[in-house]
Parts: sequence; structure tokens; C-alpha cells
Amino acid sequence: MKNKEDANGSVNTNYNTKEVIMAAAKLQFFEEGYFKTTIANIFKEINIPMGVFTYHYKTKDNLISEIFTQYYSEISKLIERSFTVPPSQSFLKHMLISRIFYRIILENEKNARFYYEVIHDKSSYRFFKNVVIPKHRGLLKEFNVLVTEEEFQSIVVMGSGARREFFLSYFENNIKMSVNQVVNLLESIVPRMLKIDQNLIDSILLKSIDLADSLDYSEIKFLV
Repeated sequence: MKNKEDANGSVNTNYNTKEVIMAAAKLQFFEEGYFKTTIANIFKEINIPMGVFTYHYKTKDNLISEIFTQYYSEISKLIERSFTVPPSQSFLKHMLISRIFYRIILENEKNARFYYEVIHDKSSYRFFKNVVIPKHRGLLKEFNVLVTEEEFQSIVVMGSGARREFFLSYFENNIKMSVNQVVNLLESIVPRMLKIDQNLIDSILLKSIDLADSLDYSEIKFLV
């Protein structure tokens, strides 16, 4: 793995160490799942003292959160390179991200196992809130929705809770739905609670399927 250089041209060993830890963690999570992977197991595979983990990530949950954040960011950058989506259509951009996000996870058995074990163990909101809150604020602006801050925060939390409960049932009861059907269902929850015109939401959902189908996202990896 190549070292990173800072603005002065010096090798940034801290950044490189963090990348090494992340790569090793993703491989362990992919092969062993969330429950069986420990920080000790991750460090068995790399020549780095285990004590540096707390410097970079503090906790296992922080590591998981960064995996999801990086993954979401990579998909977002692909969308921005591929399409010109104006800020006034933030929901369309989000739908494109969501379709690719869940296709990559749900269509790979080991990715899906890791995702299930993470949300089974913890509230998904704690891992996604840095993405979820800005995403849903975009809905308020795009569709001119007026709610109090307390109402908004409550709706976001309830939407995240409904998403987690759905996925627990999806995995445990082997619900037979296509990924597109899953995304359509999940991503209409908060718009419904915000009382946005469902016909308008449905038209954006349909448009996002065609656009997502036109993209080559084969280089994007969730874990490995």
C-alpha cells in the first residue's frame, strides 16, 4: 500500500496506518462476519501494534461507522461524476445512492451477513446518522416541507427504526423481495411521514431505477 504525503511532501504514516487497519478490518468482517471479528483478530493480520487502534478509531463501533461513511461517499462521488443532478433534485441523487448501496450489500452473501449482524447488534441510526440527517434535510428543502426541528428529528429516528426492524425481518424470515422493491419501500417511509405527494415520490423512484441500471459501479466495494 502506498504511503500518503502531506502538504509539505512528507510521508503521512498516520494516514497509512489507518488505511492498513481499515483494509484488514474489512477483510476480517467479510470473511468472519461482525460477531466473530475482534480487534485482536484484525491485528493478527498486520504488523502494527494493537495499541494504535484506539488512536485512530477509539471503538469497534467507530470503525464500523467509518466503513459505512466511506462506502456511501464512494457511491456519492460516482453519481456526481456520472450525472449532473442539480441541488433541487437531492432526493433523486439520494435514491441513486441508495439503490447502489443496497444492491452491493444485499446481492453478496458475505456483505449481507455483515450488514445483518451489525444492525442486529446495534441501532442502525448510530452508524448512519451523519448521512441520514443531511439526506432528509434535503427533502425539507426540495419539497418545501415545514416541520419543527423536534418533529424532524423524531421522524428521522422513527424512519431509521422502521428500516432496522424491516431488515431484521427480511433476513430472519427470508422475505422474498427484489432489491429494487426493498429500496422503494424503505425510501418512501420518511417522505410519507413528511406528507410529501406520493405520486411525485413514486415517479422519482422509477426514474432512479433506470439511471442506476445505466451505471457501472463494479469498482465500488463495500468490504472487499
